[in-house]
Amino acid sequence: MRIRTLASLVAATALALAASLVHAGPLTVDGNLADWGLNVADNNASTTSGSSMDSGGTLSPALAAALSAALGSDLHGYAVDDRNDNAGHGGYLYPNYGGQDYDAEFLGVARQGNTLFFAIQTGQRPDNGFANFALGDIVITTSGGDYGIETFGATFVLENSGHTKGVRNSDGTSAGVLSDPTGQITANPPPAQSAGTLWKVNSDNSSTGWYLDPIATTPGRQKTQLLSGMLIGAINYAYTGNSVTAQHAMLEGSIDLALFGTDEVLGIAWLPACGNDFLDVNVNIASVPAPASLALLGLGMLGIGFVRRKPRAIRGICLR
Repeated sequence: MRIRTLASLVAATALALAASLVHAGPLTVDGNLADWGLNVADNNASTTSGSSMDSGGTLSPALAAALSAALGSDLHGYAVDDRNDNAGHGGYLYPNYGGQDYDAEFLGVARQGNTLFFAIQTGQRPDNGFANFALGDIVITTSGGDYGIETFGATFVLENSGHTKGVRNSDGTSAGVLSDPTGQITANPPPAQSAGTLWKVNSDNSSTGWYLDPIATTPGRQKTQLLSGMLIGAINYAYTGNSVTAQHAMLEGSIDLALFGTDEVLGIAWLPACGNDFLDVNVNIASVPAPASLALLGLGMLGIGFVRRKPRAIRGICLR
């Protein structure tokens, strides 16, 4: 009887858990962050109208409420450090100057089912020009080492000042002035290193496989561009470039957590290739059975309770 009671309790708990997990509407990877609760607008001290961040990077109550309403328990973390949209090229960021041209404004991480979602809002756009535009790659820290997401399909060659000297595309073509790149980046990306690809970079979260920003000095905040690694595969990815607003660009993507195997995702970070600004979010996300599977597990244990009870009843009859 005790076994049956335990199995019934487990089954009821699993079914209650499955019923209580109410999620937001499905996220769509299209570069439109409205489904994250963000309304992107230009020429503001903050870049989100109605649900805004102030010019000091403080999360406003309205924005916190908008994120919660849009994503609920699906939201696993976010970082905000927005500055004045009209700061141009000279406004102070952290840890360096760069204004709107280098501003990393929002990074959000969510999970729906067994899919990891990320969204980034930035002031970096291709029409800033090569000197101001050097899109960094996305760093994913896991229990089994670093993964990286190629965001642009090119390696940016930087001067010591952090300005872009030129671009080496993954197909070997170039743009900008590639002469005298100071030796910071010497190899073209492999042809498979196209935008929206996921790579296993290293197994120890070290600097191996990354270009390190020569300006940044904070450990862990120097990995700006993916240089080498093992290709895992393509992800669902969108980058808006110059197509949405005059002052912002969005990067958005989703990843099947099965691609990480047994590695637990511990953090996601993004910064411009120059390292003038920085956003990171700490999480604990692993590939686990869906709630429906937990309910089935509970039902299975309930069945075990009944099966266990039946032999006991028969044994009692035999003894008589």
